[in-house]
Amino acid sequence: MIQASSNFDWNSYLREQQAEAAPRECFFQPDIPSENKFQIGMKLMIADPRDIIECHRIHHPGPSGSSAMFCLGTIVNVYKLWLCVRLEGLDNSHEKWIFCDDESIQPIG
Repeated sequence: MIQASSNFDWNSYLREQQAEAAPRECFFQPDIPSENKFQIGMKLMIADPRDIIECHRIHHPGPSGSSAMFCLGTIVNVYKLWLCVRLEGLDNSHEKWIFCDDESIQPIG
């Protein structure tokens, strides 16, 4: 367990643990925060987080050009930059909270 200290040194800790810090370029932090324009009730496509066939799945190329399976989803809640998407036709146990600019969501069509 690491003790709280004002002289803690991450580089020393990483060396001692023989660990590597995740590089800064792994983290996405836009200079200007996103604006959440989504509203409750809107429909969208969301990459299938369950990888099963229960919902209406659509084979659709993702933003990086890779192919992904998407489900139809409904926005059931919005909070600041977050939105809660429920997979269409399923109960609330199939909801997922994501950021409004997440690459796992796409417009329908």
